[in-house]
Amino acid sequence: MDNAKSLEIFKYLHRAGKTCTTQAMDNACLKGDLDFVKFIHYNRTEGCSESAIINACTTGNFDLIKFLISIRKEVCSSAAVDDAIQSNCRLEIIKFLDKGCTISGLNYAMQNNRLDIIQYLHQRFPKSPRIWTPVTLNVATMTGHLDIVKYIHENRTEESTTNAMNYAAKYDHLDVLKFLHFNRTEGCTTNAMDFSTDLEVIKFLHFNRTEGATTKCMDNAARRGDIETVEWLHKNRSEGCTDQALWESNNNPDIYNYILSSKIIPVRSIKNCQKKKKKDYYEIYHLINKYYNGI
Repeated sequence: MDNAKSLEIFKYLHRAGKTCTTQAMDNACLKGDLDFVKFIHYNRTEGCSESAIINACTTGNFDLIKFLISIRKEVCSSAAVDDAIQSNCRLEIIKFLDKGCTISGLNYAMQNNRLDIIQYLHQRFPKSPRIWTPVTLNVATMTGHLDIVKYIHENRTEESTTNAMNYAAKYDHLDVLKFLHFNRTEGCTTNAMDFSTDLEVIKFLHFNRTEGATTKCMDNAARRGDIETVEWLHKNRSEGCTDQALWESNNNPDIYNYILSSKIIPVRSIKNCQKKKKKDYYEIYHLINKYYNGI
């Protein structure tokens, strides 16, 4: 009975004298079937577990959620609120549950671009350490919703870290990156430029920040086959790349031809390349001999 596919099947098994557990109502809640849940409640005695309200919140069925709250004595859990937010439930449901979420719920609200929920959480649970932490702004910058980033900046007082700008760059949210640069003081690290995949983001960091980059920046550009970024970095920056740019360029001839013909990799690194010859990279070794005079 616990896994009955429909109310009709459940009724048949009920009449036949079969037994079930709290799993039956829990599963009916997961289906979002209010009639199914009501039948179990009024005709059986097993009840349900805490999973029932969590499952109901996952479906977003407001009538079902209200019914469960009315028949259960215990307070709704934070896990249920988290699931409701993850499922992109209406704000009306979140308010009805009247329970603080956890940091996971806040993260789901950011991912779903639910500024209305974030505003509600700020107003209703402004001091909850389970919701608001020093990484709040960092997570917001990862999702890239500028209105949410602005709201947190203007209304929350938790300190942030350099990862806020690092994440904005890594996930190529240029508008968020600019906002942080002009309105915050945490700054960033070389990770910002190193792990961005957008040349416009890299350019902004180059012209507006002083943290710089490392060889990882060009290595990563080569790895993803981004010849435009490789060329720009070579012409405008001095970090260069390592031999990994060759081996991880997916045998992209545009990439390794440019890197070797421009002699971006230092001679000492090229010598190391020769010592650890790799199979199936004959064209690369041919170009090394050509441009580095047979080292």
